[in-house]
Amino acid sequence: MGMVNQERKTGLKRRVDNEEAIAYSLIAIVSFIVFVALLYILLTPLFGGVIGVTNDQVDDGMLSHSTIATMDWSISLFHIIPIVSIIGIFIWGHIRAIERGGGD
Repeated sequence: MGMVNQERKTGLKRRVDNEEAIAYSLIAIVSFIVFVALLYILLTPLFGGVIGVTNDQVDDGMLSHSTIATMDWSISLFHIIPIVSIIGIFIWGHIRAIERGGGD
């Protein structure tokens, strides 16, 4: 009978640990998404200023074709930051679940 009680206590302890891990993971995911969103919002006006200056220089003919192509590439990278961040946090969540052993 003592063995059954020990197994129940161990099972309960694992369940509590799992629920705490899920809660901490959800807090981390939400915090990460909020942080990336705030960072993106704060960087957008700065990046807009750089784009404005670059457009003025393009109009004046001060930039080469390769510099313009590099700026276009940088702009496209800036616009995919939210997508890459969401994919990254979901991959992190899956890896964390695998490390914790998931449900039994």
